Amino acid sequence: MTPASERVFRQHAKKLTTPKAYLKGLGQDSFGLFRQGQKSTRPQATIEATYVLAWHKADLLQELHLQEDDCFEISPQGLAHLRRFQAGGLFIAQHKGLSKAGPEAPAKQTQTTPLQWLQARRQDKRFGLQDIEFEAGNRLGQDYDCAAYQPRQTMDWLRPVFVDGTPSSGEPNFAGHLLDARKRLDAALAYIGPGLSDVAVAICCAEVGLEDCERGFALPKRSGKLMLKMALMRLSVHYGLQSTAAAAASFRMR
Repeated sequence: MTPASERVFRQHAKKLTTPKAYLKGLGQDSFGLFRQGQKSTRPQATIEATYVLAWHKADLLQELHLQEDDCFEISPQGLAHLRRFQAGGLFIAQHKGLSKAGPEAPAKQTQTTPLQWLQARRQDKRFGLQDIEFEAGNRLGQDYDCAAYQPRQTMDWLRPVFVDGTPSSGEPNFAGHLLDARKRLDAALAYIGPGLSDVAVAICCAEVGLEDCERGFALPKRSGKLMLKMALMRLSVHYGLQSTAAAAASFRMR
């Protein structure tokens, strides 16, 4: 799925997981969210058909056999997908292999990410990642983590709050940082362009392996590295790590 499809799926998660909730086609362009037995004929929400079809293709929805056609309900895979998202930091730490030596020690990543695996092969100028490309991918991943930050389950004692709810002096505003990260992420993905941005998000942000990425986007085998390098080349220009001329020259040398 694209980041937009993922975001819309999470926005409607509460209604989709309601007992007897289902999606029904309202035409070629949209689906309505209904609940079996509801008295009103108006849908509880209207969702673009492109999103619903993308969820079904990703096995997050399953067909619901009613009298009407084009009806879907959330699948067990979709429920599991939402549970992992709602788990927040616990699942992210497990997925990325984060460990802490002590209560005050910073988290360290013990598993190799796809970017780190490719950078370790930077001697291969054709497929290995160079330092500039690796830095660009890391910046995109950091903005993605900040933009998708999940609320803490307990009090954050590292950021004390006064009785009236205002943060202490010198503390960053969480909402402001979240908004800034989302703006940076949207600007970077728009600069990369469609297609390449999906590959960059999958590998740099979601840390999907190259082979899984190729299968997920139905790409030819061994094409994921090339698409990733093209995306990171554009990212490096967007972040000001190299000029457009230098990026074009490095691409022609491959």
